[in-house]
Amino acid sequence: GVESSTATKLCSRRMSTPLLPAVRVEPSGTATHSVIWMHGLGADGNDFVPIVDEMELPARPIRFVFPHAPVRAVTINGGTLALGSNSDTVGAVTLLSGNITGSTGALTGSSYDLRYGTVSAILGGVGNLTKTTGSTVTLSGANTYTGSTTVSNGKLLVNGSLANSATTVAAAGTLGGTGTLAGAVANNGTLAPGSNAVGNLTVNNTLTLAPGSKIAWEISNWTGTAGTG
Repeated sequence: GVESSTATKLCSRRMSTPLLPAVRVEPSGTATHSVIWMHGLGADGNDFVPIVDEMELPARPIRFVFPHAPVRAVTINGGTLALGSNSDTVGAVTLLSGNITGSTGALTGSSYDLRYGTVSAILGGVGNLTKTTGSTVTLSGANTYTGSTTVSNGKLLVNGSLANSATTVAAAGTLGGTGTLAGAVANNGTLAPGSNAVGNLTVNNTLTLAPGSKIAWEISNWTGTAGTG
């Protein structure tokens, strides 16, 4: 049968160390062998229970133990966190520099501190996203996180979408891109539509421009034929 438990490892006669909560799959008889399945950050042990039947092992009384992996903070420092079509749940996400890539999979972090780099993966969860430092971060995924978005410093380019987040641009921050923001936007800094070129940034909600805030336009042909706008 399948059961959940929190095991305890006896390290000595005087002390014990608690182990991770786990799912155990017991054989019909007394177990003579045990398999402990180690896996990735934040994954639930129940995700791996179907593997028991798929392995088609010899008929032996084997106990399978699938620990629930702990949620850990993740820092990207010059490298790439590649999700592909996989989804993962982690702790605080810090992008010092580098890339977070993905297609249909979502990264669910407890918070997002983005400083320099690109994010094509879908960012989910309830955590807040903050753009810090004077560099540029580009978001190109269809993001679903429900926490707030704050551009404290530098430039945040939204070339994908923010479906559930209200955005605040501080005085030292710049919000740009060619994507869509479904939440309200409060601009105390600079609003710069386009992604280092002429483009449209769509706000499908209230846009508030504070006194002293700026809008930076991209002009494709300053001396060309007059248009409309």
